Amino acid sequence: MKNTITIVLALSFLSFQEPNPIKISDILGSAYDDIVYQSQLEKLDYLRHNPFEVPLFNRVEFRTETRDFDPEMQEYALRFKPNSFSQRKYNKKYYQSSLRINEIQNQEALNRALTDRYERIIDLIKTSKITEIKQRLKILLEDRITVLTRALNTVDFDYEKLMEAEDDYHEVQLELIDLERKDKRIRDDISVFLDLQNTFELDTSNLVDVDYIERFINTLTFQVDSSNLEIAKSMERIILADHDFNEEKSQENNLLGFFQTTYRNDLNDPFKNDLRLSLGIRLPIANSSQPKLNRLRLKQLDKQNDLEIIKSEVSKEMAQTIQDIQILMEKYQITRAVIEEENTETSLRRYLSIEGISPLILLKIQESIIKKEIILSDLEKKIFDEYLKLLKVSGKLVQPPLRNYFSKLQEEVMR
Repeated sequence: MKNTITIVLALSFLSFQEPNPIKISDILGSAYDDIVYQSQLEKLDYLRHNPFEVPLFNRVEFRTETRDFDPEMQEYALRFKPNSFSQRKYNKKYYQSSLRINEIQNQEALNRALTDRYERIIDLIKTSKITEIKQRLKILLEDRITVLTRALNTVDFDYEKLMEAEDDYHEVQLELIDLERKDKRIRDDISVFLDLQNTFELDTSNLVDVDYIERFINTLTFQVDSSNLEIAKSMERIILADHDFNEEKSQENNLLGFFQTTYRNDLNDPFKNDLRLSLGIRLPIANSSQPKLNRLRLKQLDKQNDLEIIKSEVSKEMAQTIQDIQILMEKYQITRAVIEEENTETSLRRYLSIEGISPLILLKIQESIIKKEIILSDLEKKIFDEYLKLLKVSGKLVQPPLRNYFSKLQEEVMR
């Protein structure tokens, strides 16, 4: 009986324990297990172990010929159609470029997986913060309804104000239900990332703030170069098109059509075995591959044009993102300064010192501050979103070694 009580108490203690805090780096590290990333990794691994090299010979043919319909008078020939050394060289370069493109695609898959997790973290932090603010607003609205209800029988009672307070209260109630549902959905997604069965709390002890983001961005130089994965892939596709063109051209310039060895037996003279060597030289009279070369040249020009378009788009996106962050930062600083000024003891004491001030006015002041806090929280989320966007477009998100850019320590993200 004593043992049973001990077990029950132990289980009760465990059930009331606080959920284990989950580090942001652990969530980001789960990106390595993302199914899309793993599929791309398998493809890359297969490509690394199965290079599509051009063989020494394009074709090997065995030929036989019967003379005078006599099976014993047979001629045998072995014909080799070689590939040029230049063709093999450019094909090897083509393979290396293809491998590089797949490596970039692998980084893109990791980039998407990381972005997905960063976005969940932003949403979870924002939802938790806005829920806490809405809870405080709900309490203030309850107080406002209580104050108005007490004055229900007075002559100058304004029913419209009571209805307005109740409507605001119900609206906040509904918003809290939506926030609770959203919080659960985000937590479910993160639990899937980490294969968790229990509830968890997010460790935000070293979480970056708006001031940190501003300082960090000011220390960086953002360039429109191959750090951006789209630009890197586009540049590699130009190289790939060049190798494709050069391989086709080298094949056209290969004048050695074939070489052949022939053996013929002679029944009239069994000791006289005929062994011959033949060589075929292709005469460059008609350039049959010129239409294909022209198509490949146009492909090169298209890829070059694509690169310039991508560079222009990335440059605009980067400049626009930096500008958006600066505007959001300015709005954030102004709103924060207003809240800090209104929330000081001096400011509150000023309102309290007014003779005959209504409790409703004081509640309205507190509600005003809380609503500004909601605006501040929205601005903070937008800043985090734009900060993530800037890290993504600049290529820093997947720049090795992977870093946790939501931590002030920027610790390395491990598998």
